Amino acid sequence: MENLTLPQERIRAQLQSLYHSFGSRIEASDFNACPVEQVGVMVRAAAAESCGKCTPCRVGLAELARAIDGVLDGQRPAKCLREQAQAIYESADCAIGYEAAAFVLWALDVFHADFAHHIAKRDCLAERIELTPCVSGCPAQVDIPGYIALTAAGRYADALALVRKDNPFAISCAYICTHPCELRCRRADVDDPVNIRAIKRFAADHADAQDQTMGQQGSEPDGAKGAHFELPATGAHTREAVPKPAAELRSALAKAASTGKRIAVVGGGPSGLSAAYYLQLMGHQVTVFEAREQLGGMLRYGIPAYRLPREQLERELDDLAASGYQVRCNTRLNAAADLSAFDALYLSIGAHGESDLGIAGADLPGVVSAVKMLRAVGDGELPDLSGKQVVVIGGGNVAMDCARSCLRFGASQVSIAYRRREIDMPAEAEEVARAKEEGVRIFELMAPVSVALDESGQANGLIVKPQITSTTQGSRASIAPSEQPEVKLNCDLVVAAIGQQIESGDFADWGLSLKRGRIQTDAQGRALIEREARPVCPPAHSAVQADSPQMSSAASWQPPSASAPIAPTHDLPPIFAGGDCVRGPQTVVAAVADGKLAARAIDDFLGFDHRISCPVKIPEASFKSRKYYARSNERHRQSDDLVGDLQVSELTLLPEELCQEAGRCLRCDHYGFGAFRGGRQDEW
Repeated sequence: MENLTLPQERIRAQLQSLYHSFGSRIEASDFNACPVEQVGVMVRAAAAESCGKCTPCRVGLAELARAIDGVLDGQRPAKCLREQAQAIYESADCAIGYEAAAFVLWALDVFHADFAHHIAKRDCLAERIELTPCVSGCPAQVDIPGYIALTAAGRYADALALVRKDNPFAISCAYICTHPCELRCRRADVDDPVNIRAIKRFAADHADAQDQTMGQQGSEPDGAKGAHFELPATGAHTREAVPKPAAELRSALAKAASTGKRIAVVGGGPSGLSAAYYLQLMGHQVTVFEAREQLGGMLRYGIPAYRLPREQLERELDDLAASGYQVRCNTRLNAAADLSAFDALYLSIGAHGESDLGIAGADLPGVVSAVKMLRAVGDGELPDLSGKQVVVIGGGNVAMDCARSCLRFGASQVSIAYRRREIDMPAEAEEVARAKEEGVRIFELMAPVSVALDESGQANGLIVKPQITSTTQGSRASIAPSEQPEVKLNCDLVVAAIGQQIESGDFADWGLSLKRGRIQTDAQGRALIEREARPVCPPAHSAVQADSPQMSSAASWQPPSASAPIAPTHDLPPIFAGGDCVRGPQTVVAAVADGKLAARAIDDFLGFDHRISCPVKIPEASFKSRKYYARSNERHRQSDDLVGDLQVSELTLLPEELCQEAGRCLRCDHYGFGAFRGGRQDEW
């Protein structure tokens, strides 16, 4: 027994804590970091794991790390680095060695220009944009530390106004944003990322309150006594004595003088309305053309009311409409449309088409697409699924929305059939968890084969083929059919939630360049034209007054180069595009970012240089606590009977939770970047 040794539990626990801390730092790493330096960090981490048995791993990885240091100093050619990594890859005994070498070989190809620039100039490839980590992770680059500080001070309307400087859909995103900003939150180096979206949700839910007695003076976690937070009876930060209209309180952005320009926006979703809102603030007159009865796009026709309450959506749309843009609903444009009166056109038609299920029986009664179901729900046509069994095909957020909605429409049982593993689902993990908590069953590794029929020709089940995992493709495992027999999932309704298509066929007649239905654009969002380019001059009536403080001189306008995308006919103005019709189906905040980019690009094209800023004064940063605090997460309403329950399921934070969560923000805009590295963009 004296030769038998067991690992000490204390050491094992401490190492586990060390690995967890290291992993958190890697996950929260800034995208602006030098890739060559990061490769060196990863190689050293692998070298620390080496058991020392084989020379390529024990000695080779350490030498490889030193070689990367030589590249950083401009003293080592990339060829030697590649040869060294290749030798380790071919001779190392275990995955620690050969996978680290493979990572370096991959990095040499992907970051070739960075390595070459370091060798030649002994410096990074180019000056990188230094933004606060959470801001750089947000597609719309919202001033997140700023609105967290305002919310902590009880200035909720100011917080929403600051958000709308970069994202007009502040309220909607407070409910349904996928919060990619939290992935970069530096608080992860301490304990857990700040619950950024929940803080914005608190501001959105309280911005209409005229009495600001809930201002949180003690937003610092140190102000807590145990788990109890003392809220001041009166807030230190109060609104003006004279109440203002709610819409004005939520939008402190100034509107420029009229420019006389007219802009057409096709599509009334998040991207189109974002562009319309900002262009209107810049002084241009915008007309929004929407093919459906109501505005909102996928916010109305894709997001269920239990996630985004319709009254909140209407509140937001009213706020944005106060900027003054005109709306024409039930208006579908085609190649025959006369748009010659407009100076520019922005296409943001989204992705509202149905994807073909591609299996036998997909066109039979009892089979419906998720797009069609959610579209009807958006128009107030709620299906009655009382007592029915439903199977949803797909693994994205839309599939989760359909499954949870069917429970609320009375379905007795709802199942999801997904051809890959549950861990491979593209849906947000929290959405999958909510669906399972509400009773949705998930059948993973089940590929649809056909729709089963009863004697009357009605769908009564879905035939699926069990799958097994195979080789990996990127971060997801591919699948292959197993030898198990096909299985029938009994149901009365099959919902196909396998993605949306872009209905861009009408715009092909305009000469736009399309690829798999997506409109092709350049880096500025200008639509590419398949027909031969011709010079484009600004309209004769577009002369700019040089003495206007909001406008640049007309002499600064330069005609596009011969290769620049231009409109195919004299009847169409210059065309820009963005949102899902360019990216493919993505998130709301990504569509908003495209609308913001389009507004900037159109304003520049017309010869102006308007700037969007917010005059809200952000509270000064103060030293933050270094204590560890667990993240405060949103609660969810519990309901014994979900049928007919379309009320919002996610609850906002409690006031004392808001105090603690906002106080966890490290104010990286000041301490991490601040004036030294330009952590805040006051205008765009």
